[in-house]
Amino acid sequence: MSTKTRWHDLIATHNERKAARAHVRELQDALAVYTSPVEIEDLLASVEGQDSDDADLVRDILTHNLSSTHSNRAHLRAPIAA
Repeated sequence: MSTKTRWHDLIATHNERKAARAHVRELQDALAVYTSPVEIEDLLASVEGQDSDDADLVRDILTHNLSSTHSNRAHLRAPIAA
């Protein structure tokens, strides 16, 4: 394998990873507007049973958003120490 071929493969791999990261960021931004647990659960239900990379990614993002919502609201339910 020539140096030129290796270089071309390296650039192609870099561009694919860059595009994948951009796709994830776009989905994260699009799904960030859903903040309530009810909204997030509804969206999770809508992708239930779908088998694709995008559906898996949406589930991962929504699950992360849901856990962030719960942890951000945990201080609101915590008892006040005397």
